[in-house]
Amino acid sequence: MAKKGKAIHKGKMRVVVPSGYKVFEKKIPRSLKDSPDFKKYDWIGNFGFTDNETGKKVKKNLKADYEVQVKKNGNKKLVYWDGEKTVKFKSPKQKNIDGIDYITAELRKGDPPVGWAN
Repeated sequence: MAKKGKAIHKGKMRVVVPSGYKVFEKKIPRSLKDSPDFKKYDWIGNFGFTDNETGKKVKKNLKADYEVQVKKNGNKKLVYWDGEKTVKFKSPKQKNIDGIDYITAELRKGDPPVGWAN
């Protein structure tokens, strides 16, 4: 059975939160909105993490990988914004969680907008 993540962005996305962190929703960053990639992709949403010990927002990579789970959207490829360009997730997998098909992928980046390649 697949791990369930914390639902964000009205259930369109889930994040399996690593121990020691909390996830929160964020707006799409200005760097992406000003990029030509903004209109080339279907952006689902953005999120970030806070460190449970310090309460501070994580600005860089986490110490360990975590899983992003997004409801499957046909054969579209899952992507994220790395702050400068759009990147396809490496080795995404399809998982069925509670009867719903998700595309899942691992990531370490602390605050990536996630979307679909059109």
